[in-house]
Amino acid sequence: SNSFTNSLLQLLKFIPLFRNLALNHAAGSCIFEHCLLCELGYLFDMLEKASGQNCQATNLLKTFSSFREASNLGLLEENLTNKSLSTAIQAVNRFFLTQIAQDFRMIQPSSEDLDQRLATIASESIRCMFCQNEIVRPGNSLANELIYPNIDIKHARRNPLFRFSNILRASIERETQNRGWCNYCRRYQQVTIRKTIHRMPLVLILNAALTSPICRRLWAIPGWLPDAVGVLVDANGQVMCFEGDDLHLRMQNQTPGLMVYDLVGLVAEIDIPEHQKPHLVSFVNVSISGSESQEQPKWHLFNDFLVTEVDRDDALRSPQPWK
Repeated sequence: SNSFTNSLLQLLKFIPLFRNLALNHAAGSCIFEHCLLCELGYLFDMLEKASGQNCQATNLLKTFSSFREASNLGLLEENLTNKSLSTAIQAVNRFFLTQIAQDFRMIQPSSEDLDQRLATIASESIRCMFCQNEIVRPGNSLANELIYPNIDIKHARRNPLFRFSNILRASIERETQNRGWCNYCRRYQQVTIRKTIHRMPLVLILNAALTSPICRRLWAIPGWLPDAVGVLVDANGQVMCFEGDDLHLRMQNQTPGLMVYDLVGLVAEIDIPEHQKPHLVSFVNVSISGSESQEQPKWHLFNDFLVTEVDRDDALRSPQPWK
């Protein structure tokens, strides 16, 4: 039944710009039978009208299961026997966003509404390290994956490279090396791939990519994950990221072009081997999406049908190995 996707759906519902995009699409003229964006809109509408009653995402999950690509990628619940849930839900996140973008463009091919809300607009420069030939291609992304520095974790509290904002900047601008086809050499060569950012989205969706114990120790540091980050793209496409006092200062000075992102929530895998099978939950600051503006954050844990108010620090910190 793909019930493990519930945590992602619960989080997406509390992102107002995303929710409104789906609701508007579902109320429009779409006639395609397998439209994930329509089904998201119907689900969000049902949740609003249910006034707190339980809702089943049956139709949306049936549509999701109908995509051959989802099955081929091993994203359905029956394919998850040997795969960690956190790895799987990040792949589902990428699939959902890609498919939603395709659904949107089928009805509004010339509209930039979805790109403005969800897409990091960028170009990729691919340079052959043997002949130095370089090509440039579009490098847009709907979900940015975090890349962590390879430095001794013992110095994390003092080394600015370990700050969330600096990891985010390096992840958005990412520069990587791998093997790729060179049209000039006419063979596979080692290439460098460098991103130049042109525009940031209104909604920034990240995959945390917690694949090693070192990464997880960063998330366990109290206060490491900030409530807000600021992103600024200069005229040369270089990205600067700010948090804490740096961000507050730039907000007070009304720095031109500064995008400020408030943390809406996150999806976490809970794995306590001696008690139960691993499962996914979402932590959401529901005050951000409320109809009335609220100064105080109100963090809630969504664990399938169980919804519990939790302390902010409990939501944002992962001190235990089972989270």
